[in-house]
Amino acid sequence: MIVLFTLTTVGLIGYWLYGMVRKAISKDYKPKLKGSVTCILIAVSFVLIFVAAGREVSRVASKGDEPARGVGTPVKVEKPAYKAPEVKYRVYTQEQENRYKNNYKATKSEDKLEKSIFISLDNTLSVDKKDKDLYDVQNIHFTVSSSSKDSKVSAPLLSIRYYAKDWLFIDSATLYVDDTKRTLFIGRDNRDVISGGLISEAFYFKTDEFELADIINAKKVVLRLSGKKGYVDATFTEQNFYNFQRFYKENIEPSLKDKK
Repeated sequence: MIVLFTLTTVGLIGYWLYGMVRKAISKDYKPKLKGSVTCILIAVSFVLIFVAAGREVSRVASKGDEPARGVGTPVKVEKPAYKAPEVKYRVYTQEQENRYKNNYKATKSEDKLEKSIFISLDNTLSVDKKDKDLYDVQNIHFTVSSSSKDSKVSAPLLSIRYYAKDWLFIDSATLYVDDTKRTLFIGRDNRDVISGGLISEAFYFKTDEFELADIINAKKVVLRLSGKKGYVDATFTEQNFYNFQRFYKENIEPSLKDKK
């Protein structure tokens, strides 16, 4: 409406100016509308413009912060509801439960000043014999940890530490979860020399509940550490699956309720 009134006003002003110019050039020119009538129409158009503008301002103000609908107005997209991963927990006999329970090595540290809790679970993987002999591998630790502060749980972390008598110069880590291949790490690892002629190569990275659930649900999980000298494979044992399952159930699953 404002645009229509504005165009009408511009047209009337143009017509009035045109008439003034023609009248100055030719004394015989007689405009169809007298100058006084044109001026009245222009004034009326200005009034209508101000009235329409006032109504538009009132309409927008009455809606508060709600944006006006129209071309270019962003559409609010509803975020899909969070759905926790489905975990198929393994069932163990009482004898298995007792055996795996005794080898479950989770440590918990609490900082009362910072109101934070850190829980770490250490897993020693089974290194393939040929790789163990070839590279004189002592063991490979695959650790999962979780931390919380002010009752808010952070994303879980995974860390891998390789112990051997000589460097592998690891530059990538790949996790084979059944038929799925996942690259966990690419780059230079953290290297250290330990007493007793041992060296260690380690790296850390974030994970999430979905990746942990896939590991727990898998039938076979193999970790491959690749370096300049070759690669070493380490396989999840049933003890490792038990460890991950229990850690997830006690430390990760309860925190997922806050995401729903």
